[in-house]
Amino acid sequence: MTRVLPTWVCLFVTLGWVLAGCERSPTAPSGGGVRIATTSPAVGIMLRDFGAAELAVGRSGYDIALDPTLPVVGDAAGIDLERLSALRATHAFVETGASAPPAGLVEVADASGFELVTFELTSLEQLIEVAQAVHAVVRGQVDAGPAPADRFAAALEPDSALADAGAVLLLIPGTPAAALGPGSVHHEVLVAMGGRSALEGGRPYMPVDAEDVLAISPDAIVVLAPGEGEDWASLLGSYSALPVPAIERGRVAVLRDADVLMASTSTLRFADDLRGVLLGWAEDE
Repeated sequence: MTRVLPTWVCLFVTLGWVLAGCERSPTAPSGGGVRIATTSPAVGIMLRDFGAAELAVGRSGYDIALDPTLPVVGDAAGIDLERLSALRATHAFVETGASAPPAGLVEVADASGFELVTFELTSLEQLIEVAQAVHAVVRGQVDAGPAPADRFAAALEPDSALADAGAVLLLIPGTPAAALGPGSVHHEVLVAMGGRSALEGGRPYMPVDAEDVLAISPDAIVVLAPGEGEDWASLLGSYSALPVPAIERGRVAVLRDADVLMASTSTLRFADDLRGVLLGWAEDE
């Protein structure tokens, strides 16, 4: 049977964050024996973070978290339906975006008897929903820890003091560099916890040249550079000499978590690291 995750309206701000499930998540079959295939690297990270990597039997071609010897069942470019049907999976998590499931996928799921979960992952709400669904499947098999909704609620608790750090630009180094703006999960995290974004408009991912950064004039810059050992000046290159408040005051931090760019349970670590950086700058004020 095909299961397409609905759009939840589960994350909102009143006096704090309230998260609630709007429909039951996929569940593990009674008796155990869960075997999970996924075309999403985000789900691979979730399985690893939940201590359930051993339940995976198939992975994304872009996976960075699971056993690299696992068979690749597909990615955004396509799915190997024959391989997927041969894995005897009990669940398949397939990231489809806003599109319908690929042709033949529903038929393979029906013939093979696995529960198909298709989803879009472009927002913080959707991220929490998918994490909840994966957690629901594995929690009876491993000690998966607290529910993701509870963990995100704690990580995103608003703190008005964070605004004192000033207007923050989230930047991925490169030539040109790229800013993470409205519509990106990282931008949503910054705003949700009470931080101020240096970008009031724009797109989730925006290449920015030196003139753009001058025009934005951020008070602080957080560089997302997974695994990079260079200091911020080396990572930013010519941008490091720009006469903007962040550079002039040395308010530049580098977050180096290997999964920092991924929208997954790794976003919890990003939120914790970002909060620590902003609190340090806020206390300086």
